[in-house]
Amino acid sequence: MIPKTYFSAPLSKSAKDTEGRIRNIFEGQRRRPAVIVLALVAAVALLCGSVFAVRAKRTVPTIEDRWEQEKKEASAYAAAADGSAELPRFEYLGDDPYLAAVCEWIVRGGEQARYWESEVTIPCPLIAEIDDSDPQDVRVWGNFWEFSYATRGTTLFCVSGGERPGLLHLRAADSGYEVFNEEMVGDGEAYAKDMRRIFGSIRMIKLDALDREEVRT
Repeated sequence: MIPKTYFSAPLSKSAKDTEGRIRNIFEGQRRRPAVIVLALVAAVALLCGSVFAVRAKRTVPTIEDRWEQEKKEASAYAAAADGSAELPRFEYLGDDPYLAAVCEWIVRGGEQARYWESEVTIPCPLIAEIDDSDPQDVRVWGNFWEFSYATRGTTLFCVSGGERPGLLHLRAADSGYEVFNEEMVGDGEAYAKDMRRIFGSIRMIKLDALDREEVRT
């Protein structure tokens, strides 16, 4: 406000209007920084909210989700096979009756778990020890790998594979031996405990010394 003195004179109407406009300009400049700060705070709050909302929508895939994805990928690979030649069922041609029974057990398990067309299950047993002191309960400790293949042209293409460590019980049958009981190692937290219980230290060392790729070829 303009200070009044003894020599002051009242302003005309137009001068008062000019004074009001000038005063509004200066007062508006003093108020403007607060408005800008509030606008910036609101913008930051909205940005943070959108970031948290996006993060909340992200989910970590479960084991089941990953398994389903792997099955889809393997199914796509199998679908790429032309199917021009039907794959024969695996047949053990060696002369070891125990190994023949183990291979047949692995192949049956692969066939029961089959998800895709035009594939064959090929066993890859890693035998740590065999105790045949009792012909009606021959015990076989090992890691019983299986691999499933499909054809792509004239090439066998591996679409799945897995291991099953444990103890198999065999008995004499009409055509050799057959698996009549099994003690398999569990998954997750039970794996290490079951390995120690079923194999023991010595057999675990024997099993670790086996070369899967050498047996597989």
